Amino acid sequence: MIRFGWGAAACREAAERGDVVVIVDVLSFSTTTTTAVERGVKIHPFRSVTDASDFCKQTGAEMAVKRPGVPKYGRFSLSPLTFLETESGIAVALFSPNGATCCKESEGAPNVFIGCLRNAGSVANHCNYLVNNSAPDVTVVACGERERDAHGKPVLRHAKEDLVGAGAILSGLDGDLSVEAADALAYFRKHESSLANLLRDCPSGRWLVERGFGADVEFSAELDAVSVVPMLREGVICF
Repeated sequence: MIRFGWGAAACREAAERGDVVVIVDVLSFSTTTTTAVERGVKIHPFRSVTDASDFCKQTGAEMAVKRPGVPKYGRFSLSPLTFLETESGIAVALFSPNGATCCKESEGAPNVFIGCLRNAGSVANHCNYLVNNSAPDVTVVACGERERDAHGKPVLRHAKEDLVGAGAILSGLDGDLSVEAADALAYFRKHESSLANLLRDCPSGRWLVERGFGADVEFSAELDAVSVVPMLREGVICF
């Protein structure tokens, strides 16, 4: 069975079932970690800045900073473009309230992949190989955006960019789709020819464009641009 879900709760449930888990956070955790791993960087995901900072002090890893803080306060951020010209073999602590949280909730799963539009086809191929050899189920999880409602209560926004990224991966998977997975696939098919427009027009894309990071959005919208498939292994995202 191929399933689709939203956020950390879906990751936790999939891990408890023993599913293969695919984490999708197109803008920008998944795209950034895919770009970093392609260049031989090991990413240590953290839910909080404090935990990431403590890890760097203990290990000497580099700390990713907020986008506007590059290069004054550090070399790397959640912008995937900051990893394009880097050396192999370094470790970077990356804080992300959505993608990193989903990673932490997925740690009990036998296989956890990081997927985005740029590596959608390759992620699907890896999942198909596992399904054909050990017959686990697969759950593709769109991270979404954690926000607060008018009363200050935490809520999860179903982010369009993550839905279309999940659908791109689902389009290459072999097996029976759940109703939710079929809906995500249909959403991707509807927007497959206009991915850049979708990402520019979604709330996260507009936020980035307005702050001068439109190049991140264009980069993230490229479908099947790379073959690298990052995997979460003992809390580290690497090959």
